Amino acid sequence: MKYKISAPLEIENLLPYDLKYKLFDKQAHFDFVGVITKGHKCPFYTVDMNDLLGLLVSIEGMNLKSLTPVIINNTENTEFEDTEIHLKDKYGQPLVLEIEYE
Repeated sequence: MKYKISAPLEIENLLPYDLKYKLFDKQAHFDFVGVITKGHKCPFYTVDMNDLLGLLVSIEGMNLKSLTPVIINNTENTEFEDTEIHLKDKYGQPLVLEIEYE
């Protein structure tokens, strides 16, 4: 039996608004949905960092949401990890958020 111990995946909200998220893992069939309040972090202890992870976000109170998921963990090829989240409001106005990996 093998055990692998690693640090949790953390998403930090540096925006001045609350961030609603949906983190999903297609291989493990998990969806995590919640809200990260402005200036806070949310750790995920139960995701498998060997799986392909996707993220959808929307900004509470601004009617901005991502239309397509971004890839935030691609163990097979890191050059296909997304570095930006593209959001649009109900009028089609775009907003681009940068993803910072550590």
